Amino acid sequence: MIFERDSDIMAILRMGLRGRVVCESVGSYIESQPDVVPYIDELAKSVDFDKATNQSAGIRLRHIMALTKELPTWIAETRQKYS
Repeated sequence: MIFERDSDIMAILRMGLRGRVVCESVGSYIESQPDVVPYIDELAKSVDFDKATNQSAGIRLRHIMALTKELPTWIAETRQKYS
């Protein structure tokens, strides 16, 4: 999966995630399990807080905590865009 929309690319940068892991997660998302984020552990490990454009959480741990709350919705919306 290749993200073609600038808004999706900006979201990935804002979160500080690595694109490959995000692609795997979005590609493996199952709509019948909306609260399950595929590769959630890998996504959390891939966060580069220093490169995240949104560092409002202040520290990496809080950033990951906020991110894990936001990811189910974002991944579902992104999957729907590219399906």
